[in-house]
Amino acid sequence: MGNNYLAVKDREGESRALSPKFLKGKGRKCFGSLWRWTEVWFLLVTCPLRAAASDPLVRLQVVASGVWQPVFVTHAGDGSGRLFIVEQDGRILVFRDGQVLPRPFLDITARVESLGEKGLLGLAFHPSFRSNGRFFVNYTRSSAGLLQTVIAEYRASTINPDVADSSERVILEFGQPFENHNGGMIAFGPDGYLYIGSGDGGSAGDPFDNGQRTDTLLGKVLRIDVDRGTPYAIPLDNPFVDRPGARGEIWTYGLRNPWRFSFDRLTGRLLLGDVGQSAREEVDMIVRGSNYGWRIMEGSACFSPSSDCNRAGLLFPIAEYKNPDEGTAVIGGYVYRGLQETSLRGAYIFGDLSSSRIWSLVEAGPDTWKRKEILRTNFPISSFGEDEQGELYVVDYGGATGSIRRMMFGSTHAFPHVPDGGGYTTTFTFTNTSSFTSEATLDFFRLEGTPRQITLVGLSTGSSFPIQVPAGATRVLRTSGVTPGATSGMALLRSVPTMASAVTFRFSTAGQLRALATVLDAQFSSRFTIPVTTVAPAEIAVAIANPGDTDLNLRIALIRRDGAVIETADLPQLNPLPAKAQVALLVSQIGFKDAAALSDGSLVVFVQGVGEASVMALLLEDGLLSTMPVILTEANRMRTN
Repeated sequence: MGNNYLAVKDREGESRALSPKFLKGKGRKCFGSLWRWTEVWFLLVTCPLRAAASDPLVRLQVVASGVWQPVFVTHAGDGSGRLFIVEQDGRILVFRDGQVLPRPFLDITARVESLGEKGLLGLAFHPSFRSNGRFFVNYTRSSAGLLQTVIAEYRASTINPDVADSSERVILEFGQPFENHNGGMIAFGPDGYLYIGSGDGGSAGDPFDNGQRTDTLLGKVLRIDVDRGTPYAIPLDNPFVDRPGARGEIWTYGLRNPWRFSFDRLTGRLLLGDVGQSAREEVDMIVRGSNYGWRIMEGSACFSPSSDCNRAGLLFPIAEYKNPDEGTAVIGGYVYRGLQETSLRGAYIFGDLSSSRIWSLVEAGPDTWKRKEILRTNFPISSFGEDEQGELYVVDYGGATGSIRRMMFGSTHAFPHVPDGGGYTTTFTFTNTSSFTSEATLDFFRLEGTPRQITLVGLSTGSSFPIQVPAGATRVLRTSGVTPGATSGMALLRSVPTMASAVTFRFSTAGQLRALATVLDAQFSSRFTIPVTTVAPAEIAVAIANPGDTDLNLRIALIRRDGAVIETADLPQLNPLPAKAQVALLVSQIGFKDAAALSDGSLVVFVQGVGEASVMALLLEDGLLSTMPVILTEANRMRTN
């Protein structure tokens, strides 16, 4: 039997030739693998694909509205599930059980000077807030006609946890020469110290060169110990502790207006959005003792002087964009580490105040970051926030109609070929495991990519079907199978939040079920292990898909039970596998010289170089199809000669 034909036996034992509908070849595009079995096209590859990282789906869900000029939202880390909303004029509100409580958690409007870039700007709960009730705020006030930044400590009431005591303990205060560039972010790091973002003092162009001076707290990230000292202590490993004339509180310097920063809850790295002057907006990876260049530089460009500036010793941003082309004020965000299924997990999410754009920032390699716009909103973004589970929120500044919106992430499941008619029906099962309604679209396409008319039982005939699945619910859709001849094509499910999906293919003739296969969500990885027990490899079909945007090169290995590599194959018949392409082949087609040696071990599919694939395996035995377990083993990528 040549490479262009496969064969299995039907239930009566008669051999049936399966000829590939599309084969990868010179100058031809690989659309998938569809075989003819008896008189109809039979789908061997039923592997649903998730969208690659280049195609994330994002929706914003309003969870709290009618708040006045909100500038921040965060959690207390106490297991209560509450969110705390900071209003610029001096109030902190509690969002609990789906509503904003009528009584503020804290109201210090009488102390706060609020207008423009002034106000109550930051909030941080002590790592031990659950037991000690301590939290800290960053606000501006007027003292003897002079503007000051104040870092103050408050405590939650021991009687009512949704209300704070009004007594204040000032931790740190310093003057602001102008009314803008006050920074405002405060956050506890993984080390338990309090980090403070301080602007350069304002005006324009940093007229006092505060960003480069180490004898002032302006234009810096500060780091202090609020658990020791009176009123605080300076950590001994701060970089300027022993430098004469320098302020020991300084952690990094050369910043213009670090409005928002955050710690990656997985890695502990500190990422910061530094608002630019009029040419560049930047995102920085904050490193102890580093100089980020302002006012010598704005982003990676010279500022003062405007050319031929001395860049020696300066740390460049990991990302930047032009002002005003893409926005005028960067809003630092968070690395997404939440529970939603999305290709954006591990990406840094940030935005811009005026352009209302939201981007993802992904580390593509050493000192290499890739920025991509993922959403464009219609409201001014003042901040991002994070809850206890790592889910992200976007703050709509919005004046009296400000709101807090949760980021809902989705994905695309691509079912490469959906057979219908001529004895075939396809059943889709979608389950929404989130706590929000999932909004989805199911689109059908012909093999050549044009819209395909499908009749779904109980619904109309069309090529695109909007679907809503309530939280915790399951929706089942089935093709009618009414056409006399079998047709096939692709179906795309786009859902936000992501839904779990399964597709079942049935083929019946004369009322008798002849074939049945169900496939669940496909997973992306760089290595997959397919356990094999007492089954000849020639009876196994492996389907491999490339969900990414670049070609993949793959290898398959035969592994004995003791871990010894029997043989590897480079798969010249499919490498490189093009972006968004899929291929299926029997193990007998791979060209192993010693395939018979595998009777109790595993097949391992792995990606060579950078990239991820989606893999499924089917067992073909006596005309029956069944799926085989595929184990993701990405951490230990196969290395062979």
